Amino acid sequence: LLHRATAPQRDACTERNSAGAAMAFTHVVVLKLQQSTSAEQKAAIVAGLRALPQQIPEVRTYRAGVDLGLDPSGCHIGIVGEFDSAEAYSAYAKHPAHVSLVTEQIKPVLAKRVAVQFSPDATAKLPARAAPPALTHCVLLKLKADATAAQRQGIIDALSALPNEIPQIRAYRVGPDTGLDPAKFDIAIVGDFDSEIDYQAYSKHNKHTGVIAELIKPILAERVA
Repeated sequence: LLHRATAPQRDACTERNSAGAAMAFTHVVVLKLQQSTSAEQKAAIVAGLRALPQQIPEVRTYRAGVDLGLDPSGCHIGIVGEFDSAEAYSAYAKHPAHVSLVTEQIKPVLAKRVAVQFSPDATAKLPARAAPPALTHCVLLKLKADATAAQRQGIIDALSALPNEIPQIRAYRVGPDTGLDPAKFDIAIVGDFDSEIDYQAYSKHNKHTGVIAELIKPILAERVA
């Protein structure tokens, strides 16, 4: 799922710690809304999400936006939050401001929610600039029940190597789910790009498509983006 960094999001993306520091805990959510959901309702949800960092001190960085329609998975809103620990994430998840937003605005129009919480690998390419990216690409993968731990790690390792092969990637984080959320997906990928052209170059790059064809598709049960 891709979402554009707009002026309201720029405030929500502000780093609370030094720029470029490794993120200890990343929370990725993809929402599919009911077909009857209006553009105004989507915008109100995103505005409410972008206001959370000012209300919840445990949020380290946060971005949310409406899907740009560049990926065919048919989801509507993406959220990426960074926290210093699982405990900080739990404080955010239980905070009244977050719970109220979920209860009053999201659940009434929600068709499907998928989430993964992960700790980025030490080899992850992390943001080096303060300004938010033009595009954020979020992918969550559910693997088949018979997929092995070695196969899962092979996917993570291969994806983590892509920033060294694809120069258009600005930042890239990959990791396995920690099991804190009941959504039951296995792997999250968060990629940042400076333009739609850069994202398309990554999407079509032979190193990326090779990982998908050789490692992911043979054991893939479900993908949302």
